[in-house]
Amino acid sequence: MTPDNNENKSLTPFGIDEKYTNYDESKFHIINVPYAKTVSYIKGAEKGPEAIIKASEQVELYDIATESEPYLKGISFEEINTNQELTSIWEEMSQKVHKCITDNKFPIILGGEHSITHGGIMGCKQKHNDLCVLHIDAHCDLREDYLGDKYSHACALRYAFDGNIPIVQVGIRSAEKEEHLLIKNNPSKIKTFFASKKKLNNKKILNSLQSKNLYITIDIDGFDPSVIPHTGTPEPGGLGWYEVINLLEDIFANFNVIATDIVELAPSDFSTISDFTVAKLLYKVLALKALTK
Repeated sequence: MTPDNNENKSLTPFGIDEKYTNYDESKFHIINVPYAKTVSYIKGAEKGPEAIIKASEQVELYDIATESEPYLKGISFEEINTNQELTSIWEEMSQKVHKCITDNKFPIILGGEHSITHGGIMGCKQKHNDLCVLHIDAHCDLREDYLGDKYSHACALRYAFDGNIPIVQVGIRSAEKEEHLLIKNNPSKIKTFFASKKKLNNKKILNSLQSKNLYITIDIDGFDPSVIPHTGTPEPGGLGWYEVINLLEDIFANFNVIATDIVELAPSDFSTISDFTVAKLLYKVLALKALTK
């Protein structure tokens, strides 16, 4: 049964023929979640999913590194109605992600702000109790609340922490004092690799992951702004393109990635460089997953 609520029928991921977008026959399922109610700096993350899909039409369908065309495995998609409370969005996301996993498909969530991530994790947790989260970001996102709002994007990973889901963070370079203390005081629950190190140590990162079953959340401000400038809260000193891609290559080759989200693109009216780069990142994720069983 094809998921309902696909209102953006005019949008086709990567410009592929509609015969490759049937849910029942697709390996990949994109879930757009254009939610952005707690953005604290640059606005526009709710436009991110549509911008990514539009830009994806310009991405080459042949991936050089994997020598593959992942779209041939099928890419279906839908969009969640975000005119509802965040808790309701989480529940709907959880149900849809769980259905994808049950149907032996790979769900990829496109945000929207980072607060949506909990819905994706919930869906994976239903199926895999021994879940671990790989979190690529400039910020810890471990606050109990931000400006009195416990549903803020600044609290995106706090729910995983409180739910005793182990977290490995990569690219962090901004933290509130209490967040930093939380990391220091909970080494068995959170391992953080700060971007200030000269080079990512992929071996140490992989050895820090406590389960073979992973949920990957990628806040694009984990990249340096010179790579992806258009995001809600840019931070200098971020990760390079190939640092992230090489890490993902190692992760997908050695772990069972259950689902992925990509969040916090705030499209510019004057440049599509970020839109295209994120679309390219999305296709790379599909290519790497396509290599696995």
